[in-house]
Amino acid sequence: MREAEKWLLGVFLAGMCVALFGGQAAAQDKPYKYGLIERVRNTYYNNIIDFNDSRDDKTDFMRIRTSVWGQMQLNPQVLAYAKVTNEFRPYLIDPSDRDFTFHEIFVDNAYVKITGGEDTKVTATIGRQNLIYGEGFIILDASPLEGSRSIYFDAAKISIKSGPTTVDLLGMSALQKDKLNPINDQNQALVNVWEQAYGVYATNTSLIEDHKVEAYVLHKREDTRPELKLNTIGGRVSRKMKDNFAFAAELAFQIGTKGGNDQTSFGGYAHGSYLVQEENKGTVKAGAYYLSGDDPGTSKLEGWNPIFGRWPKWSELYIYSHITEFAPTNRAPMVAYWTNTFSPFVQYSTNLPMGDLPTKISFSATAYHLRANQARRLSSGSMSGKVRGNEIQGLFKFVFNKHVTGHLLVDHFWPGNFYASPRSGGTFIRTELMLKI
Repeated sequence: MREAEKWLLGVFLAGMCVALFGGQAAAQDKPYKYGLIERVRNTYYNNIIDFNDSRDDKTDFMRIRTSVWGQMQLNPQVLAYAKVTNEFRPYLIDPSDRDFTFHEIFVDNAYVKITGGEDTKVTATIGRQNLIYGEGFIILDASPLEGSRSIYFDAAKISIKSGPTTVDLLGMSALQKDKLNPINDQNQALVNVWEQAYGVYATNTSLIEDHKVEAYVLHKREDTRPELKLNTIGGRVSRKMKDNFAFAAELAFQIGTKGGNDQTSFGGYAHGSYLVQEENKGTVKAGAYYLSGDDPGTSKLEGWNPIFGRWPKWSELYIYSHITEFAPTNRAPMVAYWTNTFSPFVQYSTNLPMGDLPTKISFSATAYHLRANQARRLSSGSMSGKVRGNEIQGLFKFVFNKHVTGHLLVDHFWPGNFYASPRSGGTFIRTELMLKI
């Protein structure tokens, strides 16, 4: 374990000990909460990694995730929270013929939150915690290689809130492999290399009437060879639905170095939504996202780095297609590595009328046209085209009651000349049932 990892691990374990044992006497009459989250998913996909029918990659598996959590208000200023999780995957169709394992029980969250102040509130959260900002474009998931099993960071966050303004001071680490697996340690890979970052994220809700304005500066280091040092500066502005219209836009620039090579890249997105049918909340949404690509003809690095945004923001299917995108340059599999893409999209969503039934169902259909900003070198040695392809997604969401929800996602992709011939379409289907008590 690296020294920085040891330090961060020691900080939040020490914090937990102080809070749990030092505050035990004060906690006897304080409230506590606990709960269970059970998620069952079935995932089927075919031909979504290389879009080539000659390779047998048809896969069907279950994901059974169980989480138990508890929190205790040790005193009015101190809250302790912990969660442990297990997820195992029985495979129904598996070209790799993987053996079944119960996998591992791991520490999903473990932090102490300390709050003080009156007019200006200061909150320090230290330990393993989830961090989500904006739409997750920059910060959401520190462990893309394990799928949606968890999204935690080992982090320290200090939030300073004064009126409509909140400023978060952040320090976070994304471990390559987990070190806090108390039972049946399987040495699960979390991310390709050790990553760490620190920065500032500010939010204001009064600068522009009815709008939220966000701005951030983040310095990230990746333990690649040579090491990557990258600064990301950006902002986001958004408005919730008002007068039948809502929108959001985010833009960020990156400046850094990797060994002797400079990096300059940028990315962002914008979308607007219009409420066309109030009774069932029928909404049309249109927008686009742009992520700069690396020009293979220069020594400079121009490709967008998704920072901690390697998750299925735009597509569950397409994150698998990123796995082999960097293979000709001998890079490790980079699942959900969003970069080198321009994609306009349109979506329609609505609540389905259910009469007197207690179940609520919503539906959305989304169409994307994906292009690459830079061609890439294929395994054959030739250069690709710039059309990634077209994608259609259909999503049903079910709310059975306050404890039970579910969804059905159907996704199909038609590849373009960004991929080598022969090309064939790919399909992704997922069902989910979730219980929270």
